[in-house]
Amino acid sequence: MRDDRRAQCDLSGIALPLAMYLLLSLVRGRIALSRTARALVVLSIGVAVEILQYFGVPLFGRTFDPVDFVMYGVGVVAGVLLELIVLSMLDAKSASQLA
Repeated sequence: MRDDRRAQCDLSGIALPLAMYLLLSLVRGRIALSRTARALVVLSIGVAVEILQYFGVPLFGRTFDPVDFVMYGVGVVAGVLLELIVLSMLDAKSASQLA
């Protein structure tokens, strides 16, 4: 049972930063951020939450786990890759429509 809980926590540690990154990717206009800035913002939020948990502040969870730092990084990288894949597919589709 403990392994199932661990896997669930690891997956949420990937899914939440991935979703946050993709949501920030939808922001357009004056407050739009570069890909690097979005990745750093999301990673910084995850790291800040985990550090607060280390000091006993139960924000978005109660238990500090250093593995979460890695999971946040994996989630952000997955978000960047997903964005790049989707953008390349959209570019290829628009190029084929112009031809």
